[in-house]
Amino acid sequence: MPPPLITIEEYAARLGHTLGATEQAQAAALLGDASALVRLEAGEDFLNDDGDLDEVPDAIAGVVYAMVRRAIENPRALTGETLGDYSWQAGGSSSTGIYLMRAEKRTVRQAVGKLSAGSVQLEGDLPVRGFVSLESLVTDP
Repeated sequence: MPPPLITIEEYAARLGHTLGATEQAQAAALLGDASALVRLEAGEDFLNDDGDLDEVPDAIAGVVYAMVRRAIENPRALTGETLGDYSWQAGGSSSTGIYLMRAEKRTVRQAVGKLSAGSVQLEGDLPVRGFVSLESLVTDP
């Protein structure tokens, strides 16, 4: 299994406090899971020829951090909560654990240069008769 895209130390630095042993173990597992999903979305493993972690774009490191923090702080994926006569509301897809949000998917694709737009050259089998070019339709004043 390839190493996570950010280390425990980088995660703790972004979080702003030192992690205990239990928190480190949980973060390590979640960092591996989040990194696997990001690699799948990116279509890249971010490893060099020696199998070591290559330079990871900052945007991708931020996405991995956000995924792990979301999984730790909101494991049931609640989107709303009321205290008086307690109620809660789950997300639209009721996703729990590690997942990429739509904006995060777009960020990952942009960071690796895989944009969602493209073009296709189409060809037809039918002959073109009486083709008139746009230039022939434009008259000079």
